[in-house]
Amino acid sequence: MAVYQRRDTRVQAWFYQFDFGGRTYKAGGFLSQSAALVAETDRRLEVQSKARPGKPASLTVREYSEIWMSDHVKPECRPRTADGYRTKLDKYLLPRFGHLALTELGRMDLKKYFAELDGRGQARNTVSNVLIPLRAMLNSALRDGLIESNPASFLKRSKRAKVESDGDEIDVYSAEELAFVLEAVRRSGSPYADLYQTLAQTGLRLSEACGLKPLDITASYLVVRRAAQYAHGRLDIFASKSGKARRVDIPIGLTVMLQAREGDWTFPSLVDPVKPLNPTAAREAWYKLLAEIGARKLRIHDLRHTYACLLLQKGAPPSYVKEQLGHSSIQVTIDIYGHMIPGANRKWIDETFT
Repeated sequence: MAVYQRRDTRVQAWFYQFDFGGRTYKAGGFLSQSAALVAETDRRLEVQSKARPGKPASLTVREYSEIWMSDHVKPECRPRTADGYRTKLDKYLLPRFGHLALTELGRMDLKKYFAELDGRGQARNTVSNVLIPLRAMLNSALRDGLIESNPASFLKRSKRAKVESDGDEIDVYSAEELAFVLEAVRRSGSPYADLYQTLAQTGLRLSEACGLKPLDITASYLVVRRAAQYAHGRLDIFASKSGKARRVDIPIGLTVMLQAREGDWTFPSLVDPVKPLNPTAAREAWYKLLAEIGARKLRIHDLRHTYACLLLQKGAPPSYVKEQLGHSSIQVTIDIYGHMIPGANRKWIDETFT
């Protein structure tokens, strides 16, 4: 990180460190984090002004994006999130704004650009996902004292009319389809059959299932404590998305199957059994299996959606589904699956107008 605190000294002083032009600059002994941040910013601009004489002492958007990625995103975000931010910067933002000084980046320029993205027919989620790293990066620049305000703070995607492809409804299997898919997958002899059944009957995220260990399985429930991901061949183990463990009730048949599995991981890697399964391998195998068995092609993540919708259609309270899925709030559950909840309030219509 650019600014950090060392605790191996008598005084818990703050330090800064950054790279520029192939060199590393660092200093320490600051009594507070804010003092270290101010000193770091001043030193960055001093170094930059010497390297680029005659130009304003302001980092370009491209230069600061590298600082932000290395000092903030990579240490604080999961690899997949960091990769997503990198992609959005390289594909959308830096080609248009990378040459500008941070202080030259204006709200109207950004507003015009995002209107152009909408005009080119970019998916609404794509436009939103470009805004996320932009806002975060400029907020970081604001905290570093490099800009006086964030021009993307209140920026929104344009209010173009939705088209059919923008539909918010999720796609799920019916109970009959799901039973067919799971049975056909098991008959195929796939080494991932147990995993797919677990995803379908627990609503776990794929990375959470890959992070399961035998000690997480009990006679009637499992505990989600961690998630396993691979990024560029490197294994990363994280706490669950909410940051805390959650209990997920499971059917008896699944309990028997899971407790029969042995090893360090419930779903070990097929290449190296001492490591957890690679979610990417399971995802790729899923699509191949669907083609082989002639099933409707849904994403593996749609097993999670299917699980939630089947519970709701059976009358499970949204609050219970929220706990099972590990959503941060019941509003998230309602926003995603509200349209799948049977018309429990229809009685008001029937009693009023019949």
